Amino acid sequence: MNFKFNGKSMSLDSAHTIKEFIHSLNLNTDFFIEKIDKNNILDFFSDCDIIIEAFDKKEFKTLLIESYSTKYIISANGIGGRDLKNIKNLTFDKLTVIGDFYSDIKTYQTYSTKVMFIACLMANKVLNIIGGFFDEKI
Repeated sequence: MNFKFNGKSMSLDSAHTIKEFIHSLNLNTDFFIEKIDKNNILDFFSDCDIIIEAFDKKEFKTLLIESYSTKYIISANGIGGRDLKNIKNLTFDKLTVIGDFYSDIKTYQTYSTKVMFIACLMANKVLNIIGGFFDEKI
């Protein structure tokens, strides 16, 4: 089974496609697909210590941040285009936002190099929050 994803095709239907793809890998996973809104958002992440946000739409980002202000949230903003020089890492209490803060995916094409670069910075922030890691020379 071949799967091809692009920024323009991501939707609820894409969630089903991704679900099928992961099941095709024979991984032992549980899945559910549900649209998040103000009536159910507290059902999703209440048992999480750290939330890594990857919503495309501003209203979902805002809803998540407002609903879980006491949790660590790592969010992306400005992942479109290819510019890696202007990526910033801003932290406000338990909220960290990583990106260039201008290249919205509605206006700029997405490139895996930039998306993965920001994802790596987000993962590194998780390691910083968890702690216990040392910078050691090999």
